[in-house]
Amino acid sequence: MKTINTSNTTKQKNINFVITFLLFYSFLIFIFAPTLKTYVLSGDDLFSISNAYVTYEQVVAQFTVFSGAFRPLGHIVFNIYKLFLPHFTTIFLINLSLVALVQTLLFNFLRKIVPQWISAAIACIVFLSPIFYYHIFTISGTNNILMLVAHLLLLQLVRVEYEKHRPIKIIWGLMIFIISIFIKETFLLNGLILSLIAYQNSERKKTFYMWLVAVIGITGLYIVFRMGQYIVTDVNYSFVYTPSKLLENLASIASWMLNYPRGWQYGAPLPKTISTFLIAGLTCLIAGLTLSILMIKKTKLGLFLGMAFILSLAPYLFLNRILIYYLDGAIIVFFISIAFALNNFPKKKQLFLIALLISICMSHFFIIYPQWHKYSFVANANETAKNYIYTLSKSNVLEYDAICILNHNKGAWATENGNLANFLYSKKFKIISTLDTKKPKECGKESLVLINDERSYLLYDRFKY
Repeated sequence: MKTINTSNTTKQKNINFVITFLLFYSFLIFIFAPTLKTYVLSGDDLFSISNAYVTYEQVVAQFTVFSGAFRPLGHIVFNIYKLFLPHFTTIFLINLSLVALVQTLLFNFLRKIVPQWISAAIACIVFLSPIFYYHIFTISGTNNILMLVAHLLLLQLVRVEYEKHRPIKIIWGLMIFIISIFIKETFLLNGLILSLIAYQNSERKKTFYMWLVAVIGITGLYIVFRMGQYIVTDVNYSFVYTPSKLLENLASIASWMLNYPRGWQYGAPLPKTISTFLIAGLTCLIAGLTLSILMIKKTKLGLFLGMAFILSLAPYLFLNRILIYYLDGAIIVFFISIAFALNNFPKKKQLFLIALLISICMSHFFIIYPQWHKYSFVANANETAKNYIYTLSKSNVLEYDAICILNHNKGAWATENGNLANFLYSKKFKIISTLDTKKPKECGKESLVLINDERSYLLYDRFKY
């Protein structure tokens, strides 16, 4: 009997994984790096790094405080990013490597369903969506990326074809599920995936029910602690439990999933053209075809994917302000559903449909991508931060001990009230930020005095005269 060297097989799989990762990372660099190198940390990025806890006690405490944004693992990543300041491009490239990891894991799961070339195509085009621009051009979407990694790590444990029961998969799945609780609220989807893993690898129904109760119990405990301690720190991200808010959010979700540029999330929307409606219409056609095939030919799978889609969005349905990048888990489920639907077609029709899907995604990318970098709130914050950095550099800021910024309104969020300066230099400045246009007494000779004018920063004396 021929024996299989499992160590060599595992080694080869690891080598293949690394090669695949590097190929996807190269793809992302080719597409996004030319623009990414023009970006600096701004807005929520600065607040995320500033609020990343540094002491052991502070980090541990974050795992027990359920008020506000309960995302303790994100603080650890932001502290790692701190080590690379002020090299913003390096930080963005590290962040981009996490996105490449998501691509690689998605590809590994998809190739269980469809041929490798289709898996690779889907893993590439999904990240051309505006839903992922926030993940790529900011680091404040790190928690979302980590959650996608958790989703897809769990999917690696799901079997698509028949295999022997492997209870160890349930243990691994439970570990990933528990860790994901400390990433973000969207861990609810992981509970569903873990339940499937338990179902596939439990030899008796009693064992499966035991694991199901464990998943529900852990989720229930989280909800009890979360609801008991939750404090609204920003009214824009409070919950509004009304039918009108639900309908408003569902309209945004449907539009963004179907590649229709609705609302301010795309920046200032371009005038609607034939291309706009054609892209949205064809996306709607593919979505309808996918839904029909799954519900008719694979009803149980279709229902499971539908539940996964709903759970990926559940924390946001009544949110006062829903942002486009919240749909990252939902769009991954959507493309996985398309892959399952494609598996029911002969090769020629598969080729036609994947070519159509690639054309839709690329066309949408070429239309929206330039617009997003001109009008989105991320692009606007980046422009403001860069203008601030330019003014500091030209003003020989190192000769001063303090930076005083007047009329600091529109630029305040983008530069974290001027604290961006303390990420750029080894010297630490006293930052005085005021909405007033008059120079306060505390802004003395040792202060560099600037005035914020829209997205620009000007020397106060020159502006004055």
